[in-house]
Amino acid sequence: MNWWAFLAREKRLLREARFEIKGKGRGKVLICDLELGVWRVEKEGAAVGELSVDEEGRCLFFEGEPGDYYARLIGGIPR
Repeated sequence: MNWWAFLAREKRLLREARFEIKGKGRGKVLICDLELGVWRVEKEGAAVGELSVDEEGRCLFFEGEPGDYYARLIGGIPR
């Protein structure tokens, strides 16, 4: 199984992230250094899901295939 990881360079990502996954086959995706809250992830315009980023990890984790992705903060910290 493939793994892809993405990190912010100088500071946490505030509201959105765009990234491309290259290669073949399904894999695990880890995006770190994100702001707390609920994030919506899309692949080429189609919803992948809504995922929570918490204080402990400040990361999103999901499985996906190669393509163009867009993630954006859509809400505050879930209760």
